[in-house]
Amino acid sequence: MKRVLLALALLGLAVGMASAQHDLTDGVFIAHWNPAIAWSSDAPAEGWCQRYLNTGPITDFDQQNPFISTGNRVVWYLLSAWATGNKTWCGTEFGLGSYNPYLFLFETWGPCTPGENLEIPTAGWPAPLEGTAIVTTDLPWVGNFRPVYYFTGYAYYAAPGLLPFGVDPPTGFGGWGNCLTPPTSYRAACFPAMGVLTPGIGCYPPVPEFPCCIDQTCFILSEEECFDAQGEWHPEWVDCGPPDPCAPIPTAACCVGEECYVVTEAECRDMQGVWIPTMPDCGPPNPCEYPEAVCCVCQDCYIVDEFECADLGGEWHPDWNTCDPNPCPASPTDATSWGSIKAIYR
Repeated sequence: MKRVLLALALLGLAVGMASAQHDLTDGVFIAHWNPAIAWSSDAPAEGWCQRYLNTGPITDFDQQNPFISTGNRVVWYLLSAWATGNKTWCGTEFGLGSYNPYLFLFETWGPCTPGENLEIPTAGWPAPLEGTAIVTTDLPWVGNFRPVYYFTGYAYYAAPGLLPFGVDPPTGFGGWGNCLTPPTSYRAACFPAMGVLTPGIGCYPPVPEFPCCIDQTCFILSEEECFDAQGEWHPEWVDCGPPDPCAPIPTAACCVGEECYVVTEAECRDMQGVWIPTMPDCGPPNPCEYPEAVCCVCQDCYIVDEFECADLGGEWHPDWNTCDPNPCPASPTDATSWGSIKAIYR
């Protein structure tokens, strides 16, 4: 069980608010040294964490500085950052990777929480292949590019090297726990390496990829890749289907009464029409106009469509198209016909 989530659960810190601020997807850790923050043997009255916030905190990934360029004593920080604005979290967990333990002599260190906290470090923290987990016990972290830990010390032998961050070794987890009930864990998308007398390794959030329409075909690409391919990027779409969202929407004839329109099925439905997918266009002939032909009602002839003929109680003859001469046969008379009855009483 991840120590940060276990501590959160035991402390009952979840606030039960579901919002985008609690979605910690694609977060990264940033190792940052600000030369303007001078080391002193006594910590400032406000503490090293607040000193960072009071002395020009970074607000952009391009401002990170994972490079300690001096062998003198320094103060540096580990930050939590996201590309999608302010976040709220109640726990974090991380560790140090493998490196020469003489690279940097840690003198003081500690978590940067907004209020009280509970830290659960390994026995040798901070050192190679050691880790720590921290939870807030009253106020959560809120914001972005916020410091979660500080370190003071100096390059022990003034030899260059990298001091890498990674997962907390006992749990194999590195990332954050949000403040929901129960808390959800989010793995870090990137771990940095602080460079001591050599450039370090910075962290940037993953490049988001979304559907891109290129020649009516959908591809999952970054915005830059889509632009380079002269496509149309759709970050509002989730995936490429099926059906392919870039494929042209089929149109066909839509009959609104006897009026014909070539529209999509959805547009036809909005028009309260009848969509005919087998008819790609409106003709001619107009597929919405019912053909007219001879309708025989007894011996009377009418030129109407099939439905009107049925309403008249007649017999429709689609092969006949004229009533001149009248093609409808006269009703014959016989012994039982109404004509013969009338003849008797004349």
